[in-house]
Order: sequence, then C-alpha cells, then structure tokens
Amino acid sequence: MKSNLRNLFMVSAAIISIGGNAEAHTSQAAKESPWLPTGMSVKATDNAITPNVVKEGEYYIRCSEAGTFLSGSNSWGVRLSLKDGGDLISVKKKSGTADAYILKDVSLVEASAGSQIGEPTGDLQLFIDQTTPASGYKFHKLTAEEIKAVDNEYGTIFSRSVGNDYYYIYYTNANGKLVYLTQDIPGESNHSQVSGIAVASDENMPPANAIWELLTREELAQDLINNATPEYFMNATPFLVNPDFSRNYGSANNCGWTIDKPISNIGGLNENFIASATYRPFNIYQTITNIPNGDYGIVAYGVYDGDKNGDGTNPRFYVKDANQTQYKTFKHQTTAFSRDDWSGKFITKNHDELINYRLDTIMVTVWDNTLTIGFEGGRTDVNAYFDNVQILYYGVPTNLSSLNTKFHNLRTQGRNIINQNKPMGADIKAALQEALSLTPDEQEAQQLNNAITTLSKAITAAQNSQKLYGELASKYQAEVDKLSAEAQALYKSAI
Repeated sequence: MKSNLRNLFMVSAAIISIGGNAEAHTSQAAKESPWLPTGMSVKATDNAITPNVVKEGEYYIRCSEAGTFLSGSNSWGVRLSLKDGGDLISVKKKSGTADAYILKDVSLVEASAGSQIGEPTGDLQLFIDQTTPASGYKFHKLTAEEIKAVDNEYGTIFSRSVGNDYYYIYYTNANGKLVYLTQDIPGESNHSQVSGIAVASDENMPPANAIWELLTREELAQDLINNATPEYFMNATPFLVNPDFSRNYGSANNCGWTIDKPISNIGGLNENFIASATYRPFNIYQTITNIPNGDYGIVAYGVYDGDKNGDGTNPRFYVKDANQTQYKTFKHQTTAFSRDDWSGKFITKNHDELINYRLDTIMVTVWDNTLTIGFEGGRTDVNAYFDNVQILYYGVPTNLSSLNTKFHNLRTQGRNIINQNKPMGADIKAALQEALSLTPDEQEAQQLNNAITTLSKAITAAQNSQKLYGELASKYQAEVDKLSAEAQALYKSAI
C-alpha cells in the first residue's frame, strides 16, 4: 500500500504549531520539503474510460491525495506545477465538442503565448502557454466502485474531503493513448530542476495521485470548514494571491499584492524568485476577505543582511486580524545575502539551509472573515528578502471560554449600534435585531460559532449602512447650504 501523500503534506507542514516555535516542531519530512512545489506528470494508458460533463467555471484544482493545487511557474517560465498556493483555472468547453474542455490559468496575467494548459512538449514538460491537446481535456467522475478500488489499491485517501466529487483529468494523445494528469513526486524523476513533468509507461489503473477535485472559492472555504481540525489542519494558502512571488512578470501592477511603500523587486515568473527591498522602507500586503472564521497558522520566509540593529524598524512579517497585529522579525545574517544564492538552494534542494530563513508561526483566530498579511521594514541601511507565505487552517474555534467572550462582546457592540439610533437601512436594522436575539447554548461550540458569524455579518452590514447614510446626509446638507447661499446672493442682488 502506497503512503498517503496528502498526509505527508500535512506532516511536512507540521512546522505550524500552537506553541508557535516552528523549529521545535520541524519533522524530517518538513526539512526535506519546507515549501518546494511538486511537478506535474501525465501517465498514459490504453484503458477505456467514460468522460463526464462538468460545469464551466473557474476552479482551484486540487490533487486529492497531496492536498496541493495546480499552479503555474515551477522552475522556469510558466511550467505547470503543484503548489500550496494554487491558481484559478478556467474550465471551458472546447468548441465543437460535447465533453472536452480547455484548461486555462486565469490567476494574474497571461503568458506571452497565452495561458492554456497544453500537452507535453518535446522534453516532456507541461506548460501553461502551449496549445490545448487536439482532443481537449476530459473529466471522468469517479464512481463509488472506482473510489473503493482505489482505496483497496492505495489506501483510503478520500476520508477527509466530505461530500466532494473526484475526477481523473485526461486527454487522448497522437498515439491514441489516454494520458492522465498526475503528481510527479520529487526524487522519482530524473529531471534536473526542483521537479518536472513526465509521460510514464502504461499502468493497469491511474495512480492515487491522478485524482483531482474541482473547487470554487466558496467550495474550498466550505471544504476547510467541513474537514479541518487542530489534529488535521488543511491548506488554505490559495486564498492568498501569488504567495511565493512567482506569478507575475516582475511588475508591481500584476503581482497580486498591495504595495504601500515601494520594494526593489517583486519576484517574477520563476518559482525560485524572491521579493526584496534594498536600502529602503517598504510595506507590501494583502487583505483577504470572505475566508472561513477559525484558527490559522501562518508562516513566511524572511532574511536581512547588514547590521542587526539600526535606525528604523527591522524588516518583519505581520498578520493583522480584527483585534491585533502580530509580527515576526526577519532572520538576520551579517554576510551579504544573495538572490542567486536563494535560487540556488531551491534548485539544488538544499532544504536544511532554506529552513534557516523560515520565521516562527503566527497563530491567529479570525472572527470577521478577514485577514491581512504583509511584510514591512523601516531601515535604509539593510537589504531585506522575503518569500513563500503558507496558510494552514485548523478549523472553527473550539475554546468555549473564548467563544462565549467573543459572542457577548459582539452582542454588546450590536446593542450599542441599535442604541445610537443612527439611520440605517430598515432591513439591515431588522437583521441586526434578529441576530441580537440569538441564544446559543454556552456549552456548544458549533452554536456559538454560528451565532458569532451571523452577528458579525449583521454588525458589519449595519456599520456600512450607517456610514452610507452619514455620507449621503453630509452631501445633502452640503447641497442645501450651497443652494441657500446662492438664493441669498440672488435675493441681495435683486433688492
């Protein structure tokens, strides 16, 4: 029985810990793979298979066993790869076909030759700027019997994604063989880069890591809520755009991050790239909205060279929730840090040294479906380098004391809004009053979480409505004052 690669991902991610000390919880698996992406493979077989129609749309496409997502930019150019942070992939019907599709990366910017996922090139690499296979990509939804057969062959891999559908993704090559997309495991191919793409020999059945899930953003959020626990945390990195600074053309305009104070380099199209700020204050961040409430562990890499201390804030990573902002100062080294040195460590798989740049975990509880993640520094005498944000989700909060405190604080806040008697939409006010009437059992975490979510949304809607009414009132008063002044001027000129 093959090992469960999805569990291996979770083991390698065990650097995230409630205790907050990443180094103390680093397993051997984590040392071997702190962030590195996995390549994409395709496996060819003669077996017949029936395609299914899928709904067109934009999806995160997740490898069911590994828990990682399709993404561009592996080790050069726009190669297809598997990473913690996935790209949105458009699935659109191929013209003139009933059940074949074009797969297209729509995450940030298109490659110069387009962004379709093509078939392997001459060196067996899969890129996202190649022509779609003539047959188009097809999807086969696994039946209950097929899932059972995979379980019997490889071990259970589906128990953690409750209610999801599972697919083989494949096409027909020029020789009439069915070619399945699979995960290419580092160390099992002879490619010189971090990982690569391969067309393998026939197999009696596609391997376990040829099974995929298509998840919209909303479905991914619900999947995390359904399945994550403190013991089985799940990958939430796709909610962050371009977490490793590899999905752009080196331009601040399409990097996915908000640049409040300019940095020197925003990365590029290569997985090995790293963002940097040279001898300048900087601030770069993303605010993620509509994410599941609950407990998160967030890690990034950061290092700066030069004097350890000086005028201004040392370079640091930060995570901001509704209640606080937490910081982790970058690792420091006296000798000059080299971008080429960083890339070299990725290419040569020198993982032990890469771990030296990983910052301790920031643990945070999200209550309002919003989280801000960023990097900043205030010094002008150092070089700062940062990369590779990873977000893990531990599930909805379960501490009854914290939940009850949060609920009662929100109820007080909501009542104060009502008591202020400021104008707001009638339906919004009614929704807030209904939310304030909730009486969850103080010993039931799920009831408390549901009530907190409902009350938080009602409060936010009321605040936004009051703000809008206030702005309209101000504009109305300004117009009244303007018309009054004009009327008085006309009256004076007429007498």
